[in-house]
Amino acid sequence: MAARTTMNARMGNFLFPDGAGAFLRKRLVESAGLALIAGGGALAIALASYTPADPSLSHATDATLRNLMGRPGAIVADLLLQTVGLGAVLIALLFGAWGWRLLRAHRLPLWWLRIALMPIMVLLAAMAVSALPSPEGWPRPFDLGLGGVVGHLFLGGVVRSAAGLGLGAQAVAVGAAALAGAALVFALALTRGECRMALNGLMLGAGYASRAARRIAAWRPQFGDPAVARAA
Repeated sequence: MAARTTMNARMGNFLFPDGAGAFLRKRLVESAGLALIAGGGALAIALASYTPADPSLSHATDATLRNLMGRPGAIVADLLLQTVGLGAVLIALLFGAWGWRLLRAHRLPLWWLRIALMPIMVLLAAMAVSALPSPEGWPRPFDLGLGGVVGHLFLGGVVRSAAGLGLGAQAVAVGAAALAGAALVFALALTRGECRMALNGLMLGAGYASRAARRIAAWRPQFGDPAVARAA
């Protein structure tokens, strides 16, 4: 019996050398990370190329597909934008961030809690953007609001419940945005260094945008409005 056990162990070491298990686990984790990044990218493309005229579960038509992700992308984008509106963008962002974390660190701490927070965060974001007016000319489903049907209904329900506290839609939306932002920071699983880099990048981008705006404002009075010049 002891000899057979020793032989099986030797065969196992021959077929799977030391460290093979850890190597395979890392490759599986990296494959999952790549799949998440690809899924997040595909969802972002589907949302960005959404067209209400595309055929979907709520719109039967023989029109030519314009969604870059084809019929599946058109259906998924239509469902998400009608339900949670622009809050759906956070789903694509989280998929990409989780995939990057798995590729870089081969682990996602507290993954179960981050996944559980995702629908709550998306709902809060949908509520927050529902208080914003839809830009003129934006098509269905944004005619109801930027947060979709779910964001619109939940924002209205919370506003009615908090009427005794004197909180209006804007105050509730600001609170929802703050909670969604805090949940997003946790769900992204960023390290302190990455948070500092992201904050520095945002501040740098804001600085560039501010300087560009000042230059444009100073350029118009000097050279005139290009639209007026072309008309003349």
